[in-house]
Amino acid sequence: MSANGLRALDRSTSGGSSLETKYRSDAARAKKELNAIKRNRSSKKAAAKSRRSAPQDPTLKIAKQLSELRTALARVDRKIAELEASDLGGDRDRQLAALRARRAGFELGIARRRAKQ
Repeated sequence: MSANGLRALDRSTSGGSSLETKYRSDAARAKKELNAIKRNRSSKKAAAKSRRSAPQDPTLKIAKQLSELRTALARVDRKIAELEASDLGGDRDRQLAALRARRAGFELGIARRRAKQ
């Protein structure tokens, strides 16, 4: 029989000592209090999260997106320049084609957002 089974058998016959019962109930009470605190914390986190994800001013959102797209475009331009300066090779041509396609996508995104402003 497992240790838990022996303890359960012992408790069923003796009812357990009053001290043991007291500690068990204290532990249960402490666990309930801890869970309540955790529940309160998680509800506060959810409220803070909903405030953070609240809808922004559309013009600010578009301006932020434009800024991020311009940064990404500058990064791609730099990578293209580095690749063009590197040695010739089949892999280089494939990478250049992929980067140019990505650059076109960023430019299209910038144009779309400018049209929204």
